[in-house]
Amino acid sequence: MAFDANEVRVAITGEVKVAPVGTAAPTTYKSVLDPAFKGLGYNNDEGVVESYEESTESLRAWQNNVEVRTVTTESDARLAFTLIQTNKSTLELFHKGSVIVSDGGDGFKLPVIVPTPDPRSFVFDVIDGDEHIRIYAPVAEVIERGEIEYVGGGAVSYNVTLSCKPIMMTVERGNGPEILPVPFLKFSGSPAWGPVESA
Repeated sequence: MAFDANEVRVAITGEVKVAPVGTAAPTTYKSVLDPAFKGLGYNNDEGVVESYEESTESLRAWQNNVEVRTVTTESDARLAFTLIQTNKSTLELFHKGSVIVSDGGDGFKLPVIVPTPDPRSFVFDVIDGDEHIRIYAPVAEVIERGEIEYVGGGAVSYNVTLSCKPIMMTVERGNGPEILPVPFLKFSGSPAWGPVESA
């Protein structure tokens, strides 16, 4: 493969958007999102972190205890980010299951309950000039939350880690369609991703 600086991506900007599970999915990197997807505003300068928690098991043969295969026994796809806008969307995402209501006057209150299940759909748009990567997680849920610090020297921040739950989808890998678990989809219009046959 040739060295090509034009294929070096930098996540200059982007946005995290959230919607109820079951909201119409994006179909391309630039397709218009369903209005149910709401932007969560500014992230801190660490952007979005994609990671995987995985466990593997080595299978060994009787003959000479030779390793003959490695099997992935667990795989949890995760996306983490820190929001720095304080509003209804960010607060209710961070405090799973909690809902902001009227305080009976001209303000609001948030009864912070013990977390309850709160799966949602997410879209992550990652922009580098004309290059656009879109990550779509059909079902994801906050599984880890960072500390909230109220200090004079920085933004009040909401650090969350999502676990992306696999859903069964038809996937083409060159040998005909297969039904496989997919935690999220990635889209791009970059020529560097091709060439491929049409899906």
